[in-house]
Amino acid sequence: QTVFGRLSDLCSPVHKKYQLAVTKVFGRYMNAIVVSSEKVARDCISFLKDQRAEPETFLPIDYLLVNPLNERLREIPGVKMVVDVVQVNAGGAQLGKVVQYVCGNALVCETMREAR
Repeated sequence: QTVFGRLSDLCSPVHKKYQLAVTKVFGRYMNAIVVSSEKVARDCISFLKDQRAEPETFLPIDYLLVNPLNERLREIPGVKMVVDVVQVNAGGAQLGKVVQYVCGNALVCETMREAR
């Protein structure tokens, strides 16, 4: 029963050159709050309603349906999977699942030529 924190505080790009790509891929989940379970998310939502606070987005780890990565994408020269350029600062394997959910098979290219 854990509230881990905001996704943007829990992980970061492995290098600043990937910052824009990671921000773009994370999109609406950038400020989402990562929690251990759907129950924790529901409890947090009830608390926020009671406090009349702004709505928040939650990512309950036990509730996320994570699709397997397309490993063949890692073989493309000059291209990295966004999931591979995100460093998880806390929470280890559990948060890795969240990053995989948010990033999916998104790619980041070193140059425009490779992107094309």
